[in-house]
Amino acid sequence: MLGPCAGGAGFASAMADFIVRVSDSFEGETEPSNRVDLAYDDEETCLAGVRRLLSLLPQNNHEGSRVLPCYDIPTPSEVMRHMAPADGTDLCDVGAIVGELTDDGGYLPMRSHPTHGVIWALARLGGHVVGFVVDQPPLLEGPANAETCDVARRFVEFCDAFGIPLITLIDRSTDAAGTSHQYEDFRHGARLLYAYGKATTPRISLILRWPSADGRLPIVDDRSLGADLTYAWLAGAHAGTWAKPSSSLRATWRGFVDDVIDPAETRDVLIRSLAVLRSKEPTRL
Repeated sequence: MLGPCAGGAGFASAMADFIVRVSDSFEGETEPSNRVDLAYDDEETCLAGVRRLLSLLPQNNHEGSRVLPCYDIPTPSEVMRHMAPADGTDLCDVGAIVGELTDDGGYLPMRSHPTHGVIWALARLGGHVVGFVVDQPPLLEGPANAETCDVARRFVEFCDAFGIPLITLIDRSTDAAGTSHQYEDFRHGARLLYAYGKATTPRISLILRWPSADGRLPIVDDRSLGADLTYAWLAGAHAGTWAKPSSSLRATWRGFVDDVIDPAETRDVLIRSLAVLRSKEPTRL
C-alpha cells in the first residue's frame, strides 16, 4: 500500500496474508497502525521490505521455502546464557533472544507495536525458514489481549498452511499480570490454542520461564496441544545454579517437556531438532 486505500480496495487489502505500507501514505487518516504487518518510511524501503518478505515465503503450499547456505555455524553462546532470566521478576528482552537464535541475527518482525505483548517473525535457522511466535508480557499491561491472540492465530494458520515450522518462545514472568482483558479474551485465546492444536507443521516450544497460574492468557504451544518437541531453560543457568532442582526439571520428570537445555546451546538444539522434524508427515485424525 503506497497510498490511500478505501472502499473496496480496503477490503482487498484486509484479505491479504500480509499488509505492507508506506507510513506517510496515511497521514491525516484514521488507519490503525496495528492492522499493518510491515510499515516503512518511504517507497524504496517499502519495496525492499516486500522483496525480503517474498524471499522468506514459498511459491505455493506445495513447495518449501528456498533453503540458503548457512555460514553461521552454531556454537555455545555465552551471550545467550546471560540473557536467561534469573527469576520471575527480571525483565527479559525476548526480541534480543530471537536475534541470537537466527542466522546472522536477522529476522523480520510482523506488526511491531508498543502495545503488543507478542512478537511474530519470519527468520532463517540453519538456512531454513521458520516462524517465531514469542510471548513478551513486559510490553503489555499483562497477558495477550483479544487482538493479539487473533493476529497470532492468523500467523500460526499461515505458517501451517505453507509448511513453515513454528518455534514458540514462552516467557511468563510473575510480575506482568493484568486484569483489564483477562476475562473477555478467553474466547480469542481459545481460538489461538485451537490453531496450534490443529497445525501439522513441525512445532517446537521453548519455555524460558514457567507460566504462572494466575488466570492470565499465556501463548503456549506444548505437548498437550501436540507440539513435536518442548524444551525448557533451566532456571538460574547464568547464575551457576545447575544442581538446584527447578520447575524445568520437575516438568521433565513428569513428561511435560522433552529436555532441559543450557541456554548457550539453544541455537544448536533447535537446528538439530528441525532437521529431525523435516521429514514429518502431516496426519489428522
